[in-house]
Amino acid sequence: MTKAITINNQIIVGVPNQWQRPSQPGYTTINYNKLPDAVHFEDGWLEVQRPQINPAIERLGSVVEVKETNVITGYTYQIIPFTMSEIKSNAEDEAENIRKIATQEVLIDQVTALVQQYNDENALNHQDLYPFWKFPFYYEPPFKCRYFNKNNELVLYRCLSAIESQEDAPPFLTPLNFVVLSTS
Repeated sequence: MTKAITINNQIIVGVPNQWQRPSQPGYTTINYNKLPDAVHFEDGWLEVQRPQINPAIERLGSVVEVKETNVITGYTYQIIPFTMSEIKSNAEDEAENIRKIATQEVLIDQVTALVQQYNDENALNHQDLYPFWKFPFYYEPPFKCRYFNKNNELVLYRCLSAIESQEDAPPFLTPLNFVVLSTS
């Protein structure tokens, strides 16, 4: 929880490591930030409330005092609306990020399809390009994937015959369907 206090008209956000408590003038308390919340509240610290915002059109600003009849009752963050150009720029950035993720997914699928055509020797030289064993699945020969063997070593497996699994059974438990091509 973030706390704040106002001293000499200045808002201090975050409980410091060292602090002179009002109840102990002239004495600096070390590790003050590790003391219980109740001690901080007793010394005048108040919780900073985090308002709900719409991150597409708003952001949080500085911490400000919440007052009732000129008495500080808490703290909150200013809500700053984005300008239209910021909203547009953020939307463009988000669209670009989505495009990049979609492009990466397509490229991964293409590389996976390509390396599945490699012979065993080539496959062993490019093990990091192969996907991890996933569940549920349907694999057909010569599908290759990586998974851990019984000794917890990452190995490359090649599918020997078509297999579909409704259970989470790793390849080393299906020796009739998979052969180990390598160990790490």
